[in-house]
Amino acid sequence: MMDLPLGLAKELIPLAWLLGSWRGWGTAHLPKDPKSESGEREECFIWQETTFRAAGTSVQQVTLTWLAEPESDAPDMQADAATGISQLRRGALLWREDTSWQVTASAVADSEQEARSRCCLTSSGGPYTQEVSWEAVSMGPRIMISSRHAPAPLEQLSRMMGLVSSELFWAQDSVLPGKDAESDFSARLLRLPEGEGTIAAPGVTSLPAGECKETPDDKREAGA
Repeated sequence: MMDLPLGLAKELIPLAWLLGSWRGWGTAHLPKDPKSESGEREECFIWQETTFRAAGTSVQQVTLTWLAEPESDAPDMQADAATGISQLRRGALLWREDTSWQVTASAVADSEQEARSRCCLTSSGGPYTQEVSWEAVSMGPRIMISSRHAPAPLEQLSRMMGLVSSELFWAQDSVLPGKDAESDFSARLLRLPEGEGTIAAPGVTSLPAGECKETPDDKREAGA
């Protein structure tokens, strides 16, 4: 059973399980050469942190994604979030994405159905140079998200989120015209203790690999 935050708007009750900060690891398929139009991609490990905060009747999400490298042995692909991040070290910051969730309809759980909601999302930053509009449908601790107007040259863009054994699993797929869906990234994250938030990267929207901007948290970690 989950305790609802005091003063939480009733519209956000179906999304209450998301609220808080999460940290974990996963993989992403990044362009081998960002300057090339060949479309060739390679799989890389990523370290990811995301925070969901209630703001009235909306939810504000901030996600930071870094490249990651194994400390010694690479994590097993079935490793849980805690094990995976213990075997990786955080590298260059890839992007920061800010997302606003606006609830358009919601229903709390009753004896016949799970809590559910519909939302409009707007995200900025991340791997895209323009804002992306999304539509989301949640049913219990599962959310399907899609973009009707994916940024060019993409034809479709979709995400899914789910709570599995207390971990947040999420993934993104994209479709280029005339091609099958491809995985952009997938990750599994553990919930952080209350008060331990996502590492700050103010003003950052996107940084190419190798140009990681040092944050105050990084300085403290280096001096620890």
